[in-house]
Amino acid sequence: MLLLYVILLGMVTSYTDIKFRKIKNKHLLLILSFALLTYIFLIVTKQLTVNITLFLNPLIGLFIGVIFYLTHVWAAGDAKLFFVYCCLVLSNKGFGVIHFSSIIILMNIFLAGTLCVGFISIIRMYQKKEGVFQKKQAGIFLQRFFYVFLILFSFGWFVFGFFKRFTNAGDSFLSIIILYGLYFLIMRIVNANFSRKIIFLILLLLIVLRFYADPLARNFSNLLAYLKGMFVITFIFTLGNKIADDVKGSKERIAFAPIMFLGVLLYFTDFLFVMIKVLNFLKGIA
Repeated sequence: MLLLYVILLGMVTSYTDIKFRKIKNKHLLLILSFALLTYIFLIVTKQLTVNITLFLNPLIGLFIGVIFYLTHVWAAGDAKLFFVYCCLVLSNKGFGVIHFSSIIILMNIFLAGTLCVGFISIIRMYQKKEGVFQKKQAGIFLQRFFYVFLILFSFGWFVFGFFKRFTNAGDSFLSIIILYGLYFLIMRIVNANFSRKIIFLILLLLIVLRFYADPLARNFSNLLAYLKGMFVITFIFTLGNKIADDVKGSKERIAFAPIMFLGVLLYFTDFLFVMIKVLNFLKGIA
C-alpha cells in the first residue's frame, strides 16, 4: 500500500512540476494523510512494530529538507516532497551504519540527479556548442578543482576514519556524501565575504594534524593511494558541480520532482550497491 502511495505521489508531483513548475501542498497533505491512516491500521493490527526508526527516519528527512532549503540547494516544494517520501519509505536496506532509508534515498537522489543532469547538459552542450568544456571556463574549472581537492584532502581522513571506527569496511559512499556537503558549506562561507586566508589556514592545520595523528599518512604508498582516490572523487565533484551550474544558468529549467521520484524508486533496487562498486573501481584504477 505504501509503495502505491509513493508511485501516486511521484506521478502527480512529476506532472505538476513539469507542467506548472510547482509541487502542490494539497497533494503532499493528501498522500501524507492516507499514509498516516495506513500506519495506524498496520500498528493496530500488529502488522507493524513501533520502534525508534519509525519516528527518527521522518525526522532525519525533515532535517535534511530544512538544511537543503536554507542553503538554497532545494526549493521549498522539493524539501517538503523529500520529507513526505521519507515518511512513506521506512524499510532498511542494510548499508552498514546507515540504518535509515531517508539517507539511502538521499544518496539515490544525489546519484540519479547527477546522472540525469549530466546527460541533459551534455545534450544541450552538443546542440548549442557550449557548456562544461568551453576554453574560457577552463580557469574556473581548475580553480574549483583546487578548492574541492583541498577541502577533501583536509577533511577526508577524519570523515573516513570516523566511519571505520564503527564498521570494518567503512561506509565510503556515506563519507563521500558528507564530504560533498562540507564542500558546499565551506564554499558558501568563502563566498559570503569570509576571509579566504582564515579558511585556508584551517585547512592547512587539518592537513598538518593528519600527518601528525595518522602514522599511515606518512607512508608513501598509503599516501599515494589516498591521493589517487581523492583525485577521482574531486574530479567527479567538480565536473558534476560545473554541469549543475550550467543547467541552473540555462533558461530551460529541469524539473527536480521526477528526479526525486526516480531516486525513491531506485531505493527498491540494488542501484546504490552497484554505484558503490563502480566508485570503488574508479578509485582503484586512478
